Amino acid sequence: MRPTLVPEPLSFGTRARRSLAAWACLAALTPALAAGPQASARAPGLFTVYNHLAGETFVNWTTCGNNGSGNGCWGSGQIGPFAHPCAVVRVDDQVIVVDSGDPARSLGAAVVVYQESNGSTPSVDFLRRIVLEDLPASTTATCRAAAVRNQLYLGTDQSVRYQVVNLLNDRVTSADLCGNPTDNISSDGEYVIVQQGNCAGFFSRSGLQITNGTYGQAFFPNAHTAVSLP
Repeated sequence: MRPTLVPEPLSFGTRARRSLAAWACLAALTPALAAGPQASARAPGLFTVYNHLAGETFVNWTTCGNNGSGNGCWGSGQIGPFAHPCAVVRVDDQVIVVDSGDPARSLGAAVVVYQESNGSTPSVDFLRRIVLEDLPASTTATCRAAAVRNQLYLGTDQSVRYQVVNLLNDRVTSADLCGNPTDNISSDGEYVIVQQGNCAGFFSRSGLQITNGTYGQAFFPNAHTAVSLP
């Protein structure tokens, strides 16, 4: 399916600077904590934290760490607005927001891509918006998403079709496993699991489906954050 590229959704407002007082406690963190597995795509010693409150149409960001002159927080702002931001994924220095849309306002589901920069002037800048024509719009959907290399997999609990976005050419494809909504999508950086009911598709970095079929919830244990079990 050929993707549709349109400007950022709704009437985009300039990123508002937010008070850094709420993040003052982060100033004591050492630069080592900021490195992480994606450090090569970020300025040394700096990290960007995102936060979102249910019902809000913007996602907030704050950049903190050690910029060479000391520990602190050095920039903040917002990305959006969205109809219903429901998932956020990082791919290198790009931050991708899944927006499940709002049918009441004729706003379809989309993937919105931003460029994160943690240099001397931190910023998170809009790059492009990719419409997901096969994903039904919903303001109540629970979204699942994970990326491996340049392939982004996503789905919701209100659609039996999961979506695959090629981030190199923005081509979108969709498929289903066994007629159930998407319960879980998980990645270990090399492979992706897409689970729908008791069916699971396993995909390699090239996007090839290796096998499917599972019993219960299939997942990759995360190296840094626990996976909650049912």
